[in-house]
Amino acid sequence: MSQQPVELILLRQLAASLAMPVVMFDAEGMLLFVNEGAERLMGRRMEEIGRVHLTALSADFDYWDETGAHLTIAERPVATAFATRRPVHQNLKVRTPDGAMRRVANTALPLVGQSGRFFGVLSILWELER
Repeated sequence: MSQQPVELILLRQLAASLAMPVVMFDAEGMLLFVNEGAERLMGRRMEEIGRVHLTALSADFDYWDETGAHLTIAERPVATAFATRRPVHQNLKVRTPDGAMRRVANTALPLVGQSGRFFGVLSILWELER
């Protein structure tokens, strides 16, 4: 793995210290980091997941919007933030690889530097009451 931009290194350090679930992807869509909160929510540790592309990671999960409509990978917040380079927020129902059903709020933020350089996407999750 090549050296990451300092912005991503610093953001990863911050995410590691947060209790709320945070997942980071680089500009190519490769998984960079999953903090402990996200590991608990996803039912898997970062070491088990490995460095995979967001489409491969997303394929392990099923998503539905609040109306019950199943979401394709391209319709999910992280993929939408990648495609549009705009923030996306959505409340979802998610089935994790371990079979657990969860209601989560997912905010996906494109990471854009001061020079306009695109660094990737930060996904912040919050488990909602069932």
